[in-house]
Amino acid sequence: MKLPTLVIILFSLLLFSLSSYAKCRERTKAKYKTSKGWSKYYDVEITFMSGQEMNEATNTYKYNGPAYAIIFWSQEQVTVIKLDMLYPGVDISCTFINSLFKVEGKDQDGDYWSICTHNYCI
Repeated sequence: MKLPTLVIILFSLLLFSLSSYAKCRERTKAKYKTSKGWSKYYDVEITFMSGQEMNEATNTYKYNGPAYAIIFWSQEQVTVIKLDMLYPGVDISCTFINSLFKVEGKDQDGDYWSICTHNYCI
């Protein structure tokens, strides 16, 4: 099997498993920090999950943070953001996520993200 085919199959399995575990899926706005400042906001659907849910969905133990935001840009590209949250053990529900004005964190490449959970974003 060719490597690109294997990557697509593994990604599809990850996508399927995450969608079956998703605690909260919300349409939000997200931006990331660049060397010149912040990017524009991107209107995206984000899946929010706890570290435990991520480990169960991916059958790993590598997600040790209290909460994660997952953005599926395409079938080949996903961004996983470990959120800076001071609430370990909190149920990552849509009610909880929407009670916050914004959440922030770093992705797998070390890029810093800001996610606005309301209609009006600064």
